[in-house]
Amino acid sequence: MKFYQIFPLFFLCWTITLINADMANVITYHRDLVDIPCEHEADCHKQVTDEFTICHKKQCTCYDKSGQESLCKPKIFTSANFVGGSCPCPINDTVCDQTRGVCICTEKFTESVDKKSCVPKVVRLNEKCENNGQCLKFELNSECDLNAKICVCQQNFTQIDDSCQKGATLGTRCRASAECLERTPNSVCLEHKCICEIGFVARKNQTECLPETQYGMSCSESGQCHRLGSGAICDNGLCVCDAAHQNITLGGSTICEKRISVGDTCKEHQQCFHSHPLEQTMECIGGHCQCIEGFSDKNGQCEKNYANIGKIASPILLLICMIVHKILN
Repeated sequence: MKFYQIFPLFFLCWTITLINADMANVITYHRDLVDIPCEHEADCHKQVTDEFTICHKKQCTCYDKSGQESLCKPKIFTSANFVGGSCPCPINDTVCDQTRGVCICTEKFTESVDKKSCVPKVVRLNEKCENNGQCLKFELNSECDLNAKICVCQQNFTQIDDSCQKGATLGTRCRASAECLERTPNSVCLEHKCICEIGFVARKNQTECLPETQYGMSCSESGQCHRLGSGAICDNGLCVCDAAHQNITLGGSTICEKRISVGDTCKEHQQCFHSHPLEQTMECIGGHCQCIEGFSDKNGQCEKNYANIGKIASPILLLICMIVHKILN
């Protein structure tokens, strides 16, 4: 084969080789320099060779002469913008591994999922995370909430200070009642929150569920007496009514009803009435509660006026005595 026949083939192979080499460079360049950070447009002109470039959302964006967006061509090809790229290393918390000539994270950091930054190896509860490994290095019973992107306690565990303890306490988040019962008897998980089950109330410090109790029964906190009404208190270990309320029996149960005294202000008769079914003794007169006819004020309460009854009964008794006396004689 003559030279003029071989030359075209040689030229074609040489051209393909150059194209492949250029493509390899583009691929390497595209991988190593996906983003070129900037604060102002001037930063882009310093970093890229493209004539038409702007700083958009803190990243350099380049355009060709036709106005179409194109890949930016950096002036320096040796700076990588991802962990594992060639040195030097512009990313925070990275150093150059001199043996391999690549960028790696410093001792207390590890590469992020997208390899564009270094994130802490150890992450405390309620702090930002990317993966479970970061959380587990701080607390063995924690995990990374992939929605909130923070370290939280695993299922069946609840956060107590800086640790995750088995079970969930009252008032804390839960997924099932078993988590609540693990730490607090007589509790349930309702709407993802641990509360006391029916018939029990939470102690003030949220450490246990106390049984509800009735009037005159034993108690340790006033919350146990709440079924008696707002005027119920736990006094000397028993559920009773406070000074502003009185105990009455209504429908077979004892409740604490607000005391209504003679002279209390009112706008209508109902404000002077007690809720129990007994006879009402007061009415609203002149903006104040007053005893109705036949009752009189005694220490702020209206009592039946027995003196008037005596005045009526005396003549009748006298007549009866006279009749009896006449019959006997």
